[in-house]
Amino acid sequence: MRLSVNVPNFGDLPDMHGLGVMASAAESAGADGIWLADHVLMIDEVMTGYPYTADGVFSAPATFPFLDSLASAAFVAAATKRCRIGIGVLVLPQRNVLELAKIAASIDRLSGGRFVLGVGTGWNKGEMEALGYSFAKRGQRMNEMMQVLRMAWTGSPEAFDGQEVKIRDKVKLFPRPAQEAGVPMIVGGMADIVLQRAARLGDGWLAIGDVATLDIETLRAQMDRLRSLRAEAGGAPFEMVMKLEAEVDPSLFHHLPETVAKLAELGFDETVIDVPWEQGIDEACAMIRTCSAATR
Repeated sequence: MRLSVNVPNFGDLPDMHGLGVMASAAESAGADGIWLADHVLMIDEVMTGYPYTADGVFSAPATFPFLDSLASAAFVAAATKRCRIGIGVLVLPQRNVLELAKIAASIDRLSGGRFVLGVGTGWNKGEMEALGYSFAKRGQRMNEMMQVLRMAWTGSPEAFDGQEVKIRDKVKLFPRPAQEAGVPMIVGGMADIVLQRAARLGDGWLAIGDVATLDIETLRAQMDRLRSLRAEAGGAPFEMVMKLEAEVDPSLFHHLPETVAKLAELGFDETVIDVPWEQGIDEACAMIRTCSAATR
């Protein structure tokens, strides 16, 4: 199993340590991948609908600094040599599909084929509507965008007349991504609709879990269902990635190695971990080395 690391492109740490410094240090410590987070903007009001807190409230202030995920991915690509670079997850329905296709292909080309997009429908209604897109129709828009992205990465997409996405004929988008099949799209989330979307349209599933509440048997059942859905859709075997969060409670970090080992045994192809960047780069890299050893 690959062992990857969340490198924060938000908060104070990019200024404190340097985004490229953290990425390069993680790679040197043995990380197989670097993953980044995504928000374009915040709304200066109580933000609800967040799926990873009990009350659904996103607690960060509206002034919380968040570097653009795609710009950060390009920067990290220049600071590393071998790590795969992912965004987990990019809120797909709040972007222009052809512009995103161009940027993603450029990052993949510049990185030598090391880019992967974790994609999701998003939870922040205010953010999406502020960017000019319908929150209610985001699922349909995401489905159509995934189809168009695959066509766009051939360099010569056909005209597309969807309910939410339309592109004209004779569009050309070159250069193509370095990866022959295009940039992989790993569908993120835990709901059954996510598993269905991943099976039909994705190159993999990005599960999201917390060290404190991880339920191995529930994950096993979801993985079995996803394999069944994928077989029904006629798709080839694909990636299963776990994004394992721990930074909300520093006391959980010591559970990471044993949890990573359990996920490897369960059959995940990659686990993405939080490490204690707040405690310093040396502490973070020590945790990367310990968890990397647990996957072997």
